[in-house]
Amino acid sequence: MRVIYNRRLYGQGLVVALRFVWLSFSLLPGLLLAEGFTISPIARPGDPAPDGEVFVSVYTLSINDNGQIAFPALVSRTTTGLFLFDQGEIFEIAEHGAPSRCGTFGLFEYPSLNPEGQIAFSAQVAPGERGVFLWDGNTPHAIACPRDLAPDCGTFGSEATTPTLNDRGQMAFAGRLSMGNFGVFFYDSKKITKIACPGDPAPGGGNFIHAILPSITDQGQVAFEAEISPRGSGIFLYDGGKVRAIAREGDPAPGGGTFGLLTRPLINKVGQIAFVSIVGFSAELWLFDKKEIRRILPAMDPESGDEIAILNPRAGPPHPFYLNDLGQIAFEGRRTGQNGFREGLFFFDGERFANIVFSDDPMPDPHDYQFIDFLRLALNNVGQAAFIAGYPRIDQAGLFIAVPTSRQGGGHVSTRALAGSCVIG
Repeated sequence: MRVIYNRRLYGQGLVVALRFVWLSFSLLPGLLLAEGFTISPIARPGDPAPDGEVFVSVYTLSINDNGQIAFPALVSRTTTGLFLFDQGEIFEIAEHGAPSRCGTFGLFEYPSLNPEGQIAFSAQVAPGERGVFLWDGNTPHAIACPRDLAPDCGTFGSEATTPTLNDRGQMAFAGRLSMGNFGVFFYDSKKITKIACPGDPAPGGGNFIHAILPSITDQGQVAFEAEISPRGSGIFLYDGGKVRAIAREGDPAPGGGTFGLLTRPLINKVGQIAFVSIVGFSAELWLFDKKEIRRILPAMDPESGDEIAILNPRAGPPHPFYLNDLGQIAFEGRRTGQNGFREGLFFFDGERFANIVFSDDPMPDPHDYQFIDFLRLALNNVGQAAFIAGYPRIDQAGLFIAVPTSRQGGGHVSTRALAGSCVIG
């Protein structure tokens, strides 16, 4: 059952929604880009936002298979909100200044949206403090606050962050502990359980220094990144109450060489785990699948002969890639061939590569801007890629969606564009 949204949030007397007019693509030139994807705007700097506000910048996101997108955004120079895009409308589901058990909402971060419409997120609740919350369709519920008990790890310190939510409403998140470093925890909709904390023995030897960036499946498996003493990083899997190593920095890598700095794990419903290894100044994308690990990127495109590489992670997740439940991957990368190189967003279906959008392609924007930076991205199981792209002003970014015009993804998806007509009520 999908969540039924209560649109009268925080005692507002009116239903607040931002309704877009759906237009044919013939009215919006320059949107059909790359190889069979159509780019549409969701929320751009200057677009109208609920409550008569105006979007200034979008900074992270999550998309589900219904095409809903959860995203925090700056709507004035000091005010943020957490928003849900759903069937052409944008709703504010948590607002700056609203009270919570953890404190007063400030900056919203790291949404995780499941197919039921539930949203896990973290939010600033006091200067230097963050909590983790679950929105059930009506109310944000505090799951972990600063100074709450952290089972088998003491108490949470200044922040709980980076929640990841599965279809059953279970959650994994990272929490800074009173001792200073981060641990990873599991929430089963009733209680919080420790997965890994600083000082715990690490599989393969040594101890965890900190554990971060969890990713969860519907079975409650959790992949996460950790730093290990005496040195090194690793990707680990929590499954059935036990933790095991998937890869550790310095381990032999299939095909030769060794794994470098390991980061950004993502696990899908079938248990595949994708992660990044930083070797020297370059990133490699690896996939763990059924006890085997293989390198996905860099790779040679069998159709064009071009080399395809993934860019280094920057800022926070989800970047520079996203793995869906079909084993398909969207990523920010570089295509290099006889005519030089181009950077942009790409799609990999397990066999072939497709271009989604390149840097310097025209934006669907009334100012005739071009895409320059791709800051976050997420991919659902019908091949829709939501992403955040920078604007010429370095402090502004907009939210877009790339929809396949053919069967790039798990099925045909209608290609309808958005225009910015606002109706309140």
